[in-house]
Amino acid sequence: MKYPGNYPVEDVLFETMLSKLGSRLVLIPKAAGQKMAHGLLGFYYDKPVETTIAVSCEGKVRSLPFSSEYQTFEFLHQEIGLTYVAYYCRSDQMPLEMVCTICAPFCPQDLQLSTAPFFYLTVRISNPTDRKLEGSLLTAMENVLGHGHTCGGTSAKARSDLYSEADRIGFSFEDSSIAADQLLFTTGKADTSYAIGDLDKRLYPDFAATGRLNNTLDNRYLYSLPSGLCWRFGLDPGEAKEKVFVYAGYHPCDALRTHDRESRFIYTTYFENAAEVAEYAAREYVKIREKTDFFENTLAESSLPGDTKQLIAFAFQSYIANTWWTCNDEEWFIVWEGHCRFHSTIDVGYNIELFSLFFWPDLLKMQLQRWSHYRIDGYLAHDIGDDRYVCGQTYDHDMPVEESTNYVLLLYAYWRFTADTRFAEGKYELVKGLLHYLMSTDEDGDGIPDEAAAVRNTVDVASATIEGSAGQTYLAVKCLAAYTAGRALAQQCNDAGFAATCGQWLERLETTLVRRSWREDHFAVCLEEGAEGWDGHSIYASNGLLYLLLTNTDIPFPDKFRKDIESHLSRLMREYGCPHSSVDETIWMSQNIWRDLAGLYLGLNTIENSRRYWKFQLTRNASDEGAYTDVYHCGLGHTDLDRYPRGLTAMGYLYGLGGISVDAVKRTLTIAPPVASLRLPLTICADWEKQQSPWISLKEKDDEVLFRITDFRTLSGFSTICLRLPTMAKPTSVRFFSEPDFAIAAIAGETLKTDNGFTFRLQGTSQAGPAGFWVTELELGVETPTPPETLEIELMSQMK
Repeated sequence: MKYPGNYPVEDVLFETMLSKLGSRLVLIPKAAGQKMAHGLLGFYYDKPVETTIAVSCEGKVRSLPFSSEYQTFEFLHQEIGLTYVAYYCRSDQMPLEMVCTICAPFCPQDLQLSTAPFFYLTVRISNPTDRKLEGSLLTAMENVLGHGHTCGGTSAKARSDLYSEADRIGFSFEDSSIAADQLLFTTGKADTSYAIGDLDKRLYPDFAATGRLNNTLDNRYLYSLPSGLCWRFGLDPGEAKEKVFVYAGYHPCDALRTHDRESRFIYTTYFENAAEVAEYAAREYVKIREKTDFFENTLAESSLPGDTKQLIAFAFQSYIANTWWTCNDEEWFIVWEGHCRFHSTIDVGYNIELFSLFFWPDLLKMQLQRWSHYRIDGYLAHDIGDDRYVCGQTYDHDMPVEESTNYVLLLYAYWRFTADTRFAEGKYELVKGLLHYLMSTDEDGDGIPDEAAAVRNTVDVASATIEGSAGQTYLAVKCLAAYTAGRALAQQCNDAGFAATCGQWLERLETTLVRRSWREDHFAVCLEEGAEGWDGHSIYASNGLLYLLLTNTDIPFPDKFRKDIESHLSRLMREYGCPHSSVDETIWMSQNIWRDLAGLYLGLNTIENSRRYWKFQLTRNASDEGAYTDVYHCGLGHTDLDRYPRGLTAMGYLYGLGGISVDAVKRTLTIAPPVASLRLPLTICADWEKQQSPWISLKEKDDEVLFRITDFRTLSGFSTICLRLPTMAKPTSVRFFSEPDFAIAAIAGETLKTDNGFTFRLQGTSQAGPAGFWVTELELGVETPTPPETLEIELMSQMK
């Protein structure tokens, strides 16, 4: 096991959520309340119960702070990764040290592994002393299903029972209703005792007194009586041992109502009950952990700052807890909108689907298909239902322009990342209709939507000018990006007439933005003169550009958009980020992150801003609860939008720091980092089953910059790799492998063969880049099918 130990460790305990993709099984550690919330249908339907994880040694007992039965470890530190939360535990009164890790296994594009409803609880006990030690570990919890009420599908009573099969032992909970929900907690039998359904309330005093349980069983339908397992161990000096438990759940009945039809969790197609889930988790333990480690390391081994990694991991956990994956005669992959509980809102999808593009494109494809069925008067619905019902939009107002542009841009990004042209062409008539709708909302001929009913947007915790003014720059740029995407799709579909129409609207928008919106160092919020703060600074001007930048699609006047970001960063920045505009006091974390990503692609090193967002999440969840929280009201200290998936926007840092853009249609990969040192994975080329992925690295040393791509052969889907590599001075030569140096002026049109016969076409230019860097562009045209394992290029940065 490679983790824990790959991320920064925090000195404070904070709340997060562990769950499985689409399966809703959830564990929420709540240290402040001395409970851990459990649930088969996810947060909101969870139940906080005392959950004991304690160790006994030499007459002392210490536990994690999720029950009130024993004294808590005096020294506790917390670490999270994409799939786990770990607690480092120590007491001056006890010679042992303990690390407890709860893992929710995940591997992109592995449906069974990622949706299987189980967690691993791994406890590692180490002996740092020079003498032999003996001790015991207790894991116990109240009956999660039995609670004396029916809130959230939890039964009034639930049965506790002993699980004993082959070499495994544990306890199970099963509710008394027809739903027959099941939970199962198991481990290896060796040196393990139990107490099931602790009616006599002897479990905790027995463990404290003897370090063991008395193998008692009461398996009647009861209320929240606890059950527990106890492991006896001995450790030589310097030795460490691990005990692995499997926590499995199963909801066999209707999970989500899709237009008055039942749908069950997708995992029910793989498993018949909780016992089968637990058996799969135990049997495939090594392979599951290897795959999970491989996914984990795409972030852990990257060169992103530690706080950025924590932010991404934390946001990913909240995202996973918001997902539903169910089936009837079709599959339904849906993402809840946090505590709002709306299903798959397109504006949220616009931000979070970066994850799908990088790791699992079919997740985005499923939602693009689903959204296309929910149309309202020429535009798309904001959402497709709420709570446990898919029934069409339930939000209280439409966002016509925004959701239409969001859909077009998401479809465009999916198409360019996957080259799934057939699917994109199948949505062309929808795209064409949506763009015609956008055109119809321009009332004064400047290209920008003005119609009052059409321009309300997702920023509903902001000033009226930001949320719904006419002539918004935010929507203007989104329309500009949508017309750009629409023109490309029209050309693909041989619709020259509509492609030309999109081009005309692009010219109109560009003219308006430059002549009327630009204010020397920034774009105005809107063109509605007299609206509060209409010509001030805001964070939204560049918002619509990111999917164009991610796909290496040309954008107009990038220098102005870069200047706009520089300007508002200097004027609006607060402790936790920038508010919406000059007249707003509310910070929306995900939109700050989105702006940072656009900045990275425009050549600004905005990565350090992520430290502010992680500081906010850590502060909030150490003193309160809410997991990923997106909104902070400056001055008031109020927060909003908790347990929210939108923080997954931060996954974009993984590509943004490398300036990585993908156009699988043109078979072109572009790498244009705004920094001179990095190490990042190219997850789009990963083989998750074989656990192989290329990595790019850039390292500056003395007067040279070394660029490297490992597992270069996995990039065979690209015919051109365009490198724009920053150096501290204008490069005068390129050294390619062991070949002679080539002067920049001489490499255009040259063909270079490596020792193994692999051929490149090199075309180069030198130019001044953003942030004071010089840029060299090298296009590598792959001509033979036998590429090297590793590609290395050195740029010589000596001055002329």
